[in-house]
Amino acid sequence: RFFGFAGIDPNAPDAVDEVTRCIRDWGFRGISLEVGWCDPSLKPDDPIIDPVYEKVNELGGITLISLSFCYGPDLSYSDPITIQHVANKYPNMKICSSHGGGPQVQSMLAVAMRCPNVYLVPDCYVYIDCMPFADTYIEAANSFLKYRTIFGSTYPERSLKQTIEGWKKRPWDPEALELSLYGNAARLLGIE
Repeated sequence: RFFGFAGIDPNAPDAVDEVTRCIRDWGFRGISLEVGWCDPSLKPDDPIIDPVYEKVNELGGITLISLSFCYGPDLSYSDPITIQHVANKYPNMKICSSHGGGPQVQSMLAVAMRCPNVYLVPDCYVYIDCMPFADTYIEAANSFLKYRTIFGSTYPERSLKQTIEGWKKRPWDPEALELSLYGNAARLLGIE
């Protein structure tokens, strides 16, 4: 079983139907939202997205929300408080934050600490050499977020081999490394 995602434009009138089709009918495990790239740009907690979240929650799906300085017209679109708003509104829905909220890393870690339904996928912010805040993610993953940090590749930015090598060379606790590369995702997906 693979974790499949459908890119959904929450402004599209058939977005809820697409979520239903992908999760219920096609067996995808969840959806991926990059709402900062919508036109106009949205923040993850914009009420226009609520019908999509409600359907994902109803179907027991997982929502991956891309959150970093790359999304939206300014840094307010990377504010992790928007993820906390969604997590608090839908406490039973599992949320993965791809790109880990960079550069607002400390705030993203605080959101994950407060919201047990939020998982971090810091991807390129960990595996690329000299990336600011990489050690902050690792410290959290080695301790209080050991069970909610998940490897991500941001493929095709780099090859899978390069991303795994970069991930592994960080100062991981051995258990945290194994959990980030497999155990946490397996538990999230219910395949352990």
